[in-house]
Amino acid sequence: MNKLKYIERGVEVSFDNEWKVIKLDEHRYYKRVSGMGISGVDFMAVHPQFGLVLIELKNYEKGRESISSKLDTKMIAKKEDTLRLIDVVYKYYRRQFYFRLLTFIGWKYLYPKEWEIWLIAKRHMDSGNYFFLGTIDF
Repeated sequence: MNKLKYIERGVEVSFDNEWKVIKLDEHRYYKRVSGMGISGVDFMAVHPQFGLVLIELKNYEKGRESISSKLDTKMIAKKEDTLRLIDVVYKYYRRQFYFRLLTFIGWKYLYPKEWEIWLIAKRHMDSGNYFFLGTIDF
């Protein structure tokens, strides 16, 4: 079975094909807001059944002493900002005529693939079916 593979901070992260994954810091929506005080997680991974997983990888090469005392606050902010971004993207889609038209006539299968990822994320977020996974390597 093929897997989706990404490299982040020297760590290979892989997902089975059922997962849809966005490496957030490379995504165009995140790039538009990243300089405005918003910090997102490294990966947003969605699975139609299992849910939404927000993944943040931290690598402190200088050792344990270099870990910020405010790490927990930073990780929570990344999670919260990512959840806000999912909501903003959904609102952006709802303003698009093409999205409203396809939704109204029930032709969701014509949604672009990118929409599918954000919409599944929004559905899982709204139902509370999301998880945050933060890892620290030193």
